[in-house]
Amino acid sequence: LGVAPLRSGLLAVTLAGTVGAWLLGRHFGASIGGLLAAGLLVAAALLDLLGAQVIADPPALALTALALGVATLPGAAAAVAAGVVFGAALSVKLTALTAAPASVWSLRRRLRPAVAGFGVLVALLLLAHVRALGDLWTSGIPYHEQARSTPAVIPHPYRQIVDQIPHTTPFFWLALLAIAAGIAFVALRRPLGVWPLWSWVVLAVLFLLVH
Repeated sequence: LGVAPLRSGLLAVTLAGTVGAWLLGRHFGASIGGLLAAGLLVAAALLDLLGAQVIADPPALALTALALGVATLPGAAAAVAAGVVFGAALSVKLTALTAAPASVWSLRRRLRPAVAGFGVLVALLLLAHVRALGDLWTSGIPYHEQARSTPAVIPHPYRQIVDQIPHTTPFFWLALLAIAAGIAFVALRRPLGVWPLWSWVVLAVLFLLVH
């Protein structure tokens, strides 16, 4: 197919992530919340800088956001779709696991259809790649375990977690504002009811620090 169609497909997946962010924001903050959440994802340079790059992180993040967004919709069909999309995110990169608590919380009353959708997709993916499961395991698990004994690739890796986000971009300051607002609401004992989404943020940061 060539590189260009692949990039277009990845960009389409990233755009789907903005839909997921819009659904999440709309669920917790009506139309304005949806626009703010989708806008924050776009401002994170996910679209213009990383959206069309052939790497796993942006599509995994986008699919995870879409899964969480679909999980806010009512009905069993939405739960099945959320499970399928989350399975797709997990198949792209295991970092999607950091959003598992938020997904389970959103689907806590519809876990059976969600797990069914997730299980069917995982089974189909395993069947499609049955001959490559050994190589996939080696490249995914032993590779990362052995990487700890190799020379450092990134200088100052902990600082890199923050430095990789340009401090002059709106996203950096909007993210800090969101953290400050969340802490303020908790301190004032007026929680916004979005702690499961914050669990995704916290687990993602912890994963980066450990990794």
